[in-house]
Amino acid sequence: MDVSQKLKAEKVVAKTGKTLEVWFEIIDKFDAKKGHTAIAKHLKEKHKLSSWWAQSITTRYEFDNDLRKLYQRTGKKGFTITVQKTMPYKIDKVYDVFTNPKLLKKWFLPYVNMTVKDGAAFNFDQVTKGKFLNIFPNEKIILNLVSNINEETSRVVIDFTKKDNNKTTIKITQSDLTTDIAIAAQKDFWRNFLSAGGSFLETL
Repeated sequence: MDVSQKLKAEKVVAKTGKTLEVWFEIIDKFDAKKGHTAIAKHLKEKHKLSSWWAQSITTRYEFDNDLRKLYQRTGKKGFTITVQKTMPYKIDKVYDVFTNPKLLKKWFLPYVNMTVKDGAAFNFDQVTKGKFLNIFPNEKIILNLVSNINEETSRVVIDFTKKDNNKTTIKITQSDLTTDIAIAAQKDFWRNFLSAGGSFLETL
């Protein structure tokens, strides 16, 4: 399936208030030469898109504008990225916010059903699919992600570590990334993921 079919037009309008064509015009005016990270950040901060939609629309724009070569696998050894954040909450509370399906729907993916358990699979609007491999409550989550764009498979390990004074550190390590676009996009995604979860925790 071509990437142009992966974001359904009616869903884009329903979730963002604008058509893809309008979003593409916004990106053109911003100047796409600034790169994937800058575009996604602009859509999120200036136009108030969620992290997921900012990343998805940016990716779709790049494909529709013949930037496919940026996503082609180079054959090089995969790269590893690490993102972490310390939150002023007990580990069981933090773990619950990042794994409880009912809570995830409130702050992360309101339209995607996800169950965090061994062997459970999920799909983000056919852009990325994944499978949870091992779940260690209040300690570690291991999963695989597969890009439906170029079939790149990466491994993600999410570590939950108890700190002093009722603090918890979440460290996310993603390995086997083989494209510059994937590296930049996933760094942004995980940073925004941790930031959004932290902001939701403040409301509880």
